[in-house]
Amino acid sequence: IGGPDWPTSVLCGIMRLSVFQIMLGTVPVVFLILPTCLTGALLYMASLDNDSGNPEFPWADTASTLIFSATAMVQLGALLVATYYIERTSETRADEVEA
Repeated sequence: IGGPDWPTSVLCGIMRLSVFQIMLGTVPVVFLILPTCLTGALLYMASLDNDSGNPEFPWADTASTLIFSATAMVQLGALLVATYYIERTSETRADEVEA
């Protein structure tokens, strides 16, 4: 999930793999992108003021804080999963890595 989706898709295209399989394989990156974009959108909404100087969306500040916390957990989860699989692969295929 935490890998570079665009270069991977391009490489799969060069290798003439199935477009459906490429798209299906890169869909999980949405779980990283969506909360990050939502956090940014809510932060922007929280910064908007109406003509009287009051926040236009008073709830957006609290919502952005909550979504930011969830985003941090999602990113941390992706980091931990990637770290686990990298470590596991480097241990089980140490002879290939050293070559």
